[in-house]
Amino acid sequence: MSTSAPALPATAKGRATRERIVSAAARLMLVDGVARTTLDDVGAEARVGRSQLYHYFDDKARLVEAVIAHHAESVLGGDELVRLDDWEAWRAWRDAVVAGQEAQACVGGCPSARSRASCPTSTTGRAAPSA
Repeated sequence: MSTSAPALPATAKGRATRERIVSAAARLMLVDGVARTTLDDVGAEARVGRSQLYHYFDDKARLVEAVIAHHAESVLGGDELVRLDDWEAWRAWRDAVVAGQEAQACVGGCPSARSRASCPTSTTGRAAPSA
């Protein structure tokens, strides 16, 4: 298995399909947890077949990594909130996180904490260390 992140699809259609898969997986994993979310669940939610899932992701672990990156992007706000160097910037970040949670009816709790807490065990069989 490669340790580097795979390149994004070259076409707009491919990128949209991949994003639909990641978004569907993120919704399901947020509500049901990583362990209870199957690739069949994700495929049904994203309206794609198993072959498309495996076209974009080698396995469930790679999909989970993409979901974590998706959550990190939504929590951190991407390029919008680059510097948190004063209290006003922190308040703006906090308000954005709260607004995001309210927009999804606070389902699943904090996305960054939930993603980490529900990650599958590592390849060594041990759970990832908690912060």
